[in-house]
Amino acid sequence: MTDEQTVKKKSKLTPGNIAYSVLILLLVVLVLYLVFARLTGKVPTFFGYSVVRIVTPSMDPKIPVGSFVLIKRISPEEVKVGDIITFYTDDPDPLVAGKTITHRVLSISENNGQYVFETKGDNTATNPVPDAYPARGERLVGRYVAGMLPVTAVVTLFREHLPVAILMLLAIPAIVYTRITIRRALKKNEQREEYIKRKVAEELARLQESGATIPTPDQPKTDPKDQTERENDDV
Repeated sequence: MTDEQTVKKKSKLTPGNIAYSVLILLLVVLVLYLVFARLTGKVPTFFGYSVVRIVTPSMDPKIPVGSFVLIKRISPEEVKVGDIITFYTDDPDPLVAGKTITHRVLSISENNGQYVFETKGDNTATNPVPDAYPARGERLVGRYVAGMLPVTAVVTLFREHLPVAILMLLAIPAIVYTRITIRRALKKNEQREEYIKRKVAEELARLQESGATIPTPDQPKTDPKDQTERENDDV
């Protein structure tokens, strides 16, 4: 592998290039995830985790409206009072029927292995009383783990500032490419300088071995013609 190929290979692994690739991958996965959820009406699961978007302010200020949150799949018997859970509601209202709700567990009841959870949103202004329809264990999606601020920020940017988002997508690869090109050029210059220094050192060593006189920078060069004329004058 040549030095240029080595530099090129290393350049592809720069932090900026990696970050951009990860961002694009996350966006693709998120789009596919949302499309699947919209078509099936179900929350997809990856390695035991799901991502859910909060569309109402019922959990403010803990979970702001529009946030994406990470949900861990658990069994109903693992749920505890105080947990925030996501479940498919039994509310027959056409606006929410069959959709997911993410609320806090107030109490738990169990009968012959069938769990029922009384839930309520944290926002007392929008949810002053517990939910009218408790969450059944078999309708449980999982337990809230954490908010996904980077995903929320990216999606919000695309939803509310699409021109800016497109400009950023175009600018980021240009910046990354420019940085790679500059670093590659600097690396080539360094390699060229090292090569020249190595060749000069090799030539000096060869001259020393042959017994040739090596002029120093402050020693003037002697013209053979001038040397001959001086010898004739001495005669």
